[in-house]
Amino acid sequence: MENEHKNGYDCLTLGYITTGIKKIVICTYSYGDKKLKDESKIKVSNKYKNFSFEDFFTISIKDLKTDGKIKITDKELSKVIEWINLNKKALIYYWKEGNEIPSSKFMKKLKKI
Repeated sequence: MENEHKNGYDCLTLGYITTGIKKIVICTYSYGDKKLKDESKIKVSNKYKNFSFEDFFTISIKDLKTDGKIKITDKELSKVIEWINLNKKALIYYWKEGNEIPSSKFMKKLKKI
């Protein structure tokens, strides 16, 4: 797990230990803005075991629409979607209000598949 600050938001990278999905690395964001109009989303790295800011696609948390070139397998994508559905409420909360809670507390709310 890593915290990175990119463009004014907090990026938390999550791997197998947190998600239960082998080889896949997900980046979830905290904008810390309750009034944020942007749709909540996560980024999924196309590079296995590491997050690549040059090679990823996004998935909307609410409607599960994808954007970008997907290079992971259909089975892996299905597992990512299953994980999003399992953690939808926590992911949306972190998107809007994550700056108000420690990353460790947010991670305790996440369930593995």
